[in-house]
Amino acid sequence: ARSTELNYPLAIAANEAGETYLADRNLPGIWKLKDGELVVYFEASKKLRTPLNAVRCLAFDKEGKLLVGDSATREVYRFDEVGKPVPLTDGGIGIPMGIAANKSGELLVSDLELHCIWKVPDAGGKPVKLADVPAPAGVCLDSEGNLLVVSRGKDQLYRVSPLGKVEILV
Repeated sequence: ARSTELNYPLAIAANEAGETYLADRNLPGIWKLKDGELVVYFEASKKLRTPLNAVRCLAFDKEGKLLVGDSATREVYRFDEVGKPVPLTDGGIGIPMGIAANKSGELLVSDLELHCIWKVPDAGGKPVKLADVPAPAGVCLDSEGNLLVVSRGKDQLYRVSPLGKVEILV
């Protein structure tokens, strides 16, 4: 029997409808918190380098669809209406550690492997490098549309403008 408790939680995201999703290192895939109980939303294979084998971040796009960054496949996925993960970058990034969707729907993804922030079109497609940031991890957008980036590097917090200007905050 599969455990119904988290062992090594890595990421969490909640949408406006109050649904909460979690990623745990010990369950390849995604949990959903439903009526106070954890249920498996998507179970991935334990085989290395298979989709959603190593989820590192979760977020929602502007339409409330779940976004998932997976280090196993170096990909960002969006779950469609039937709960199927759809790849968005054709493996065009390194290790996604954080995702945020800006007001125009573009996805901003921190890449721990390649030390940068990618901009991915809302519909998916070739990622474009927005900025170089050392060891980026978690991200969020401020009210001005700037991306705040937590770094595992020497400097701990960065702000990246919508045009890619990088500023050290902490």
